[in-house]
Amino acid sequence: VRQPEASETKQGKSAAARGKATLEKSIASAEAELAVVDLRLQEASETLSAAELTELWEKREVVQGQLDALYEQWMQIEE
Repeated sequence: VRQPEASETKQGKSAAARGKATLEKSIASAEAELAVVDLRLQEASETLSAAELTELWEKREVVQGQLDALYEQWMQIEE
């Protein structure tokens, strides 16, 4: 069984760190987008038409699904 060399281990850790940083940015971005959609839903719920509210709610569900998937990836990295 071949043991990884120190440089291979460092490269793997470096790639993992970059992947984790990218994931953190993606999570922050999705959380910010979700906050904007939620705020818009709260502020405009009385002024938007039913179709507009439905469209905004569907967008919220898509963003929440993306955020859930990102959190799942985060959990896998942390294990």
